[in-house]
Amino acid sequence: MVDKYWVGGAGTWNTTNTANWSLTSGIGSGAPVPSASDNVFFDQAGTYTVTVTGALACLDFTVSLGVVTFTVSGSSTIAISGSLALSSGTVGTWSSSFIPTFNATTSKTISTNGEAIGAPTFDGVGGTWTLSSAFAVNNGTLTLTNGTFSTSASNYSVNSANFSSNNSNTRTLNLNASTYTLTSTGWTCTTSTNLTVSGSGATVTMTSSSSKTFAGGSANWGAITLNQGGSGRLTISGSNTFADISNSYNATGATSLRFTSGTTQTVTSFTAEGASGKVLTIDSSTPATAATLSQASGTVSVDFVSIQDSTATGGATWNANSNTSTNVSGNTGWIFTPFARYWVGGAGTWDASDTTHWSASSGGAGGASVPTAGEDVIFDQVGTYTVSVASDVSCNDFTISAGVVSFTVPSGFNEITISGSMLISSGTIGSWTISLGNIFNATTSKTITTNNINIGRIELDGVGGTWTLGSAFTSTSINGAIILANGTFSTSSSNYAVNIRSFSSNNSNTRTLNVNASTFTTTTTWTCTTATGLTVSGSGATVTMTSGSAKTFAGGGANWGAITLDQGGAGQLTISGSNTFANISNSYNATAATSLRFTSGTTQTVSNFTAAGTSGKILTIDSSTPATAATLSQASGTVSVDFVSIQDSTATGGATWNAGSSSTNVSGNTGWVFAAPISNANFFLVM
Repeated sequence: MVDKYWVGGAGTWNTTNTANWSLTSGIGSGAPVPSASDNVFFDQAGTYTVTVTGALACLDFTVSLGVVTFTVSGSSTIAISGSLALSSGTVGTWSSSFIPTFNATTSKTISTNGEAIGAPTFDGVGGTWTLSSAFAVNNGTLTLTNGTFSTSASNYSVNSANFSSNNSNTRTLNLNASTYTLTSTGWTCTTSTNLTVSGSGATVTMTSSSSKTFAGGSANWGAITLNQGGSGRLTISGSNTFADISNSYNATGATSLRFTSGTTQTVTSFTAEGASGKVLTIDSSTPATAATLSQASGTVSVDFVSIQDSTATGGATWNANSNTSTNVSGNTGWIFTPFARYWVGGAGTWDASDTTHWSASSGGAGGASVPTAGEDVIFDQVGTYTVSVASDVSCNDFTISAGVVSFTVPSGFNEITISGSMLISSGTIGSWTISLGNIFNATTSKTITTNNINIGRIELDGVGGTWTLGSAFTSTSINGAIILANGTFSTSSSNYAVNIRSFSSNNSNTRTLNVNASTFTTTTTWTCTTATGLTVSGSGATVTMTSGSAKTFAGGGANWGAITLDQGGAGQLTISGSNTFANISNSYNATAATSLRFTSGTTQTVSNFTAAGTSGKILTIDSSTPATAATLSQASGTVSVDFVSIQDSTATGGATWNAGSSSTNVSGNTGWVFAAPISNANFFLVM
């Protein structure tokens, strides 16, 4: 082994010219041309060009000083049997026609310090080449024919036009956690027999704007994320294994991933998706013949994708967000489902156009599109802030999980149309303006969980929709209400309490009110004048009407047999329609006198009637038109009330109706039994 030094500045390196070779650094010339056992050094100062030609060879190849340009006359190769060391800034250019082959059979290092070299081939049985710096290839292919190529534990990056390891030799590609960027059209490992891929956390990014192919040869590429990094379609052939398949080009534009029909890509994760206006197309190479994506567990959630002829399987849940993604045809296993928008940036305006406070991720950057009916809305930022709802808006699920949010409306009355569920965590609402309502329009089963926070009125209007409470519910502002226009409202089997200003279900649509055994507290009116199509279900529920002013239960002649209707306030309670109840009661008798009025000519059918007064707190029972009675009907048993003042009431049905000894028979009553009061007269015992 002899050290050979380049001297004399510009010159020609071929197999015969000795003019520029010396055995001593910077001194003399005329040394023999380097052979495979000689180390080569370029260590003279200055800028110069070395013209290379023919088949050259050396052991170690070192450029440590000066600025050397390697240019080629005709064609040239160099077989490097040792290591390569290029100091930073020492190579002007390395011609892409100056092709190195590394053929060591032991461990060597490659240190180019960002200097790009010609397309290298690593071909030494038992050889190992480990990077000591970032490595770049000047417009060519990095080829691994024999041995091991390693980016080192320092995870140095690699940049080449293409990569090839297409043979059956024993070879190892150790990418560690490096990034490998391919700028041209191919990663070729069609034959991957005896290829071992090692490392963890590496990424191969293919950036070409032309069509490109990752021919994986069905190898285990589980050490890498394969990333689509350019506009040109990326085709993946072979049934391979990856850590992930991703698409970083979604920050720039639309692109596509194509999988060879009949193949399976097995992944640990799949994160390839598009972005707004930058859709990622996923399809197979043969229309109507699917390719398979398989992930063993977890959830895949992608957005802005157009999917065709793709089978998603393996045990994971594969979600494509339906609002922005397209289910073209031929897909199996994909679930097209809505995606989320997160409120960010504190106080702001929610309207149809302002994107400032919407992000595609929790705590992420604003500027995402304004939520629509297909997108979940999530308020999860900490702190106290105000959201001004400046127009009618919409979303899928509506969730507040953190912070303290106040909702205002700048003018008029606006509504949030919610196509999904509502979840408001305890303590997360500062205030909810009376000018903001909620319309729920789902056609499937949803939940409403407000944790008893006082919100604006809700209108339930989805044909076939079911809304089940997940907590107690309160809406008692001046506009507070539940309006059941279509579908089913249920308090759930947990019998959650409902506290509202009013209730309305006044139409002929098909709808169900399932009160279970809950308590409804209503401060003003209950309006079901038209009860056609309404089903009331449950057992043991109570509707308490607490207003101190006159109030009405307009039952519409429905069967309210699931509920006890309770007079819970000082204001007269008028009951209209010929209805059926479990019971009519008066809990206000613990406080003061009050009254029940029934619309003349109607009949209330009850299982029990317990409405009574107490001493000094008389309950008045009468009809809406003097001298025209209303009827109370109970099929059997005995009604026993007291401290009531009764007028124009017909008691019937088969039960015995006892008014009690402290009650008053005003006039116009039928069927009531009024016991004579006990006097102070003398009583005699006759023997």
